[in-house]
Amino acid sequence: TTKELILGFVINENPMKPYFDEFIIFGKRKFSHCGLIEKDNKLVCKIKSVSIVSFKKDGEKSFGCAEWLPDGRYLVGAKSGNIYIGRGNDCVSIVKGAHSKSIGCLLLTNDKEWIISAGHDKVLKRWRIKKKKKKQTVEDDEKVSDSDERNANGNSGGRSKKKGKPSKVPTAKKGATTVRRGSVKKTSLSLTKKKTKEPSPLIQKWEKEINLVDTDYILQPK
Repeated sequence: TTKELILGFVINENPMKPYFDEFIIFGKRKFSHCGLIEKDNKLVCKIKSVSIVSFKKDGEKSFGCAEWLPDGRYLVGAKSGNIYIGRGNDCVSIVKGAHSKSIGCLLLTNDKEWIISAGHDKVLKRWRIKKKKKKQTVEDDEKVSDSDERNANGNSGGRSKKKGKPSKVPTAKKGATTVRRGSVKKTSLSLTKKKTKEPSPLIQKWEKEINLVDTDYILQPK
């Protein structure tokens, strides 16, 4: 699995496609995403260490807990008090200074709306999970433009009502490809996927200092 000491792992109850099973391994200096894929009637395990260099250049000494979010992302608590948010093999966001000392527990509530965190700073915090807004895709934009063109042309098969002349179709910009569908030209754009940092999905709503004397709820080393 990994060369570093493993302190624990958390399984995703609803693994994302194409994984048969999915979990996060965390421990000293790093955490890894692990996915099981079914191939030729066999389960193949793919493990990849998740890099946090873009958020913390000198890295972390250890990671002591993790938890999955309902949308397939996951949280990992670090000894520095930061919470890292990952998606698949990538770290996409960070909550800096979530706790002033090592984080030992992250827990998703039963209603899937909140995250509870606890650390060696003797503080218990509750975080609301931000829900993602639905974004309009390129396909949706194309459907809207096609509908507008049909409404503008009416039922005349692409000809305007004045003098029976064919309606003008806007030409595509340089670098784009056009596809002819009947009398309407449709412009399709080639998009390249780029890795971008995402905003933190957590909003702190409540915190309380607690007395942890004679308790052993935290398993990770101090």
